[in-house]
Amino acid sequence: MSLATSRKLYVLGGSPCSGKSTLAERLCGNFPLALYSADAHEAKLLTRCTAARQPIMTHYRALTWPQIMAIPLEQAVRDEWQYYRERFELILEDLNSLVGDGPLLLEGADFLPELVHTLPVLPARVFYLIPSAEFQHAHYWQRPWVRSLLAQCPDPEAAFAHWMARDQLFAAGVAAQARQFGYPCQIVTERLSLAYLEELVRTHFLLLDE
Repeated sequence: MSLATSRKLYVLGGSPCSGKSTLAERLCGNFPLALYSADAHEAKLLTRCTAARQPIMTHYRALTWPQIMAIPLEQAVRDEWQYYRERFELILEDLNSLVGDGPLLLEGADFLPELVHTLPVLPARVFYLIPSAEFQHAHYWQRPWVRSLLAQCPDPEAAFAHWMARDQLFAAGVAAQARQFGYPCQIVTERLSLAYLEELVRTHFLLLDE
């Protein structure tokens, strides 16, 4: 499926737990941008996936959290890429049904460089955020729902280490692919403030010109 829209599109992609959602909300609060945040639609998208069209999504939908954390690391990374590719197709359906013609910011890990490259969006309106291992570890652990999921696992500490290793490998792949397609990519560390990141992305997007 292709994206049929005349709206001006912006993309804020990257790996999980890099501050994308928080930054997207700030940008949309300060500039005339509508927001489509992929994770906010996760529950709805899962109800629409089918085994024929989204086999990985359908498979993971049926797994318990301990089962997910028991998947070998290399397979888990491959599945993460494919999961986002499959969810992207459902997101395109959403985007094609949106009403409105104003600028739209697309935010989420689903917007892989290889997929964004197929969209009618200029490279100057695409930006990727990648968390450092330290940033990812610290900020994932701050989320109560993460600790709740880990509590379901026989060995929560090992499960968390597996999760972080999977997402770091995914992050490295996204960063490499962003460079391949010529999209800017910022490694997010504790030393970078949210205000700095907002200014970095705003400047790249030239939002003052809107």
